[in-house]
Amino acid sequence: MTQQRKLATTLAHELAHVWFGDLVTMKWWDDLWLNESFASWLGGKTTHEVHPEFHMPILELSGTTHAMDSDARLSTRAIRQPVAADANLHQTFDELTYLKGQSLLGMLER
Repeated sequence: MTQQRKLATTLAHELAHVWFGDLVTMKWWDDLWLNESFASWLGGKTTHEVHPEFHMPILELSGTTHAMDSDARLSTRAIRQPVAADANLHQTFDELTYLKGQSLLGMLER
C-alpha cells in the first residue's frame, strides 16, 4: 500500500501544479516554497478525498512534526531562500519547501 500511496500523492501533487498554474508560479526561484507548498497542500487533500484509507491527515501531521523539527535547528534556512544562480537550486528542494509551507497552509485553512 505504501507504493500505491506514493504514486497517488505524487500524481495529486503534480496535477495540483497544473491546476494552480500561474496563480502560484513564482517569477524566480526565491519563492519556490510557495509553488511547492500549494501543490503539496492540495495534493494531500485530493489524495485523502480519493483514498481515505491512506490516512493522509496522519501523514501530514507527521510531516508537520518533521518540518518543525528541521525548522527549530539553529542552522536552518529561511523558507524563502534567495537564489543567486541556477547552481543553488538544489538547496531549495527540502522539507521546509514542501512540508513547512503545506503545514502553514493547513493551519490557515483550519
